[in-house]
Amino acid sequence: MWAEPNDDVIPHLDCPMCHNQDRRFLVGTWEDPIGVARCTACGLVHTTGRHAEAVPLPPAHPIDGMRRRAIRQAFERYDRMLGGRLRTPAPGASTLDVGSDEGWLDLMKLWGYDAEGTSTEPTPAALGHRVHDVDPTQCGVDLGRQYDVITLIDQLDLLERPVAALHFAARHLAPGGVVIVEVPNWNHRKPGAVLPDGVELGHQVAFYDRDSLREALLAVGLHSLATWSAPQALDRAISTTKQLVQRRQDGWMNRTLRLAERALSHASDASDQGAKLVIVAHRPIEDVH
Repeated sequence: MWAEPNDDVIPHLDCPMCHNQDRRFLVGTWEDPIGVARCTACGLVHTTGRHAEAVPLPPAHPIDGMRRRAIRQAFERYDRMLGGRLRTPAPGASTLDVGSDEGWLDLMKLWGYDAEGTSTEPTPAALGHRVHDVDPTQCGVDLGRQYDVITLIDQLDLLERPVAALHFAARHLAPGGVVIVEVPNWNHRKPGAVLPDGVELGHQVAFYDRDSLREALLAVGLHSLATWSAPQALDRAISTTKQLVQRRQDGWMNRTLRLAERALSHASDASDQGAKLVIVAHRPIEDVH
């Protein structure tokens, strides 16, 4: 499952988070080229190796309607977690997307942000956006400015040095700004399954739950403001109810819908079963110098 003995594999000798080398295997053993283990020090679940050859990028295709809807739903989710703050940026507000998702940069630009990205690979996002050709895990990287919103969407699970990438985000965060991190949710597993659906062993490096992602953020001085990991059906119900609240003006129906939206949001906050895990974090004012 994890790799064939003759595959070209680069081993991970330590935990990507805390660099501890003691681990408890969940899949495989010390003899396997790539296994999955839990760090005995910080609790992070991580692979014990990766394929030496990077997976080639698929050819660029125009962003279709389904992809745009998914991006819009993600935007609405983050905005809801921030209490409506994301869709009401101050004049001159800026955003940086680590990984440079073209559709996300398009949307943030549409909402009034000065949208930039980072990428270590040629990307179609360079068309119409400023994309910095930098590796955010390199400690000396400095873009020379700070940003109001920094996003790491489906990036942290691919990095062997996730704390370095979060340091990069913290260093480039403007006072009062927020960092939005989205990763696959380790706790989203079918009954009896060892691994979540869609795991790409040899490509993904680490698997996060709420505690390990919060610890990673705290390691660079970022504190969680809101957490989300709800099933898609619950998330769609919240979004639909919110839209109805915005359309209805009659008193009792509007109050009922608002109560329903609040109850659904509370259920979402308490859930830990969604395929994705999102944390919105900030740097406390007293820590900003």
